Amino acid sequence: MEFNIGDRVRVKSYEDIPEQIKSRGVSRLCGKDGEIVDKLWSGAKGCTVYKIFFNDAVRTSTIDFPSEAIDLISELDKKTYSYEFSYLDNVVVAKLFEIREESKTEIARGHGHIIHEGEIGIAQAASYALKKIYQKLSEKNL
Repeated sequence: MEFNIGDRVRVKSYEDIPEQIKSRGVSRLCGKDGEIVDKLWSGAKGCTVYKIFFNDAVRTSTIDFPSEAIDLISELDKKTYSYEFSYLDNVVVAKLFEIREESKTEIARGHGHIIHEGEIGIAQAASYALKKIYQKLSEKNL
């Protein structure tokens, strides 16, 4: 399969990549997502190879990936997020969901106590619940 510069790709699992490119460096990149930033013809390898800038990287990978080692990330693989709020007696509970294709997975939840009357109390408690979700996710990603 031919890829283009700007395509979002994922490196295949170590078992699924060609033997000639298997190495310790490649094994660390298996399963990672990135964007194709360069497309080159390699006379030595006899095929087109791709340079990938990985999502968590500071610079472009120095490894040349043949098309057999990567998969295109389709639009269906993209994630979207949504919140749901529950209003209980004196608490607002917020839940963050990740949505992929048909699956909806709860990622985190937080709650805030309602300390003011009316809509300002609901808004304040919901805001605090979202703050707690943010803090949990920040701790998890550090």
